[in-house]
Amino acid sequence: MRSDNLPKVFNPDGEKIDLTPYFTIGAIGVLSVGLLVFISIFMSQCREKSLIIFKELDLVGLTGKNKSFLGGVVTLYYFMIVGLIVLGFIVHYAFFNS
Repeated sequence: MRSDNLPKVFNPDGEKIDLTPYFTIGAIGVLSVGLLVFISIFMSQCREKSLIIFKELDLVGLTGKNKSFLGGVVTLYYFMIVGLIVLGFIVHYAFFNS
């Protein structure tokens, strides 16, 4: 069995292994569950403040005509997912631009 000092990003044949999509999807999954837990704890601890905060987070252009609690949650998830996808593209471009 041969042991190399090459990082896991390379095959023994010299080809690059691209795991960026898997890390991005995994991060979206983990952060989605974490955000769900955070929202549920925040709602159970201080319901009045959370309703106001999430209502103010709502972007009417993204969710519809009226500001609501659910619109704030959707906006938060939207920016989290878009941010992680953009970060995934930046990492992919930095490591695999050839």
